[in-house]
Amino acid sequence: MKILEAKIEYNEEGAINRVTVLADYASTGESCYSDVRAISADDKSSWGYGQITKGCDQLSQELIENVGKYGQEVPSKDEFPGWTRKYKRGVGR
Repeated sequence: MKILEAKIEYNEEGAINRVTVLADYASTGESCYSDVRAISADDKSSWGYGQITKGCDQLSQELIENVGKYGQEVPSKDEFPGWTRKYKRGVGR
């Protein structure tokens, strides 16, 4: 898994309440982009998926990677509009 982008949302108290990542799950070190997904986790309980601890204010690479591993898939074009133009330009030519 290669994280391409991350979007972090905070609540009124300044704690992280949602993290969404755009990740390439087929990446082997080269620009492939054949299995790109948006994965999200928030501070609400969601059975079967990872969640962010309520009141979490520590942004880290580990948090972002855990969202990519254990979060819930969301529509990538809604969360990261234009990602195909940004990353797939020139791929496969």
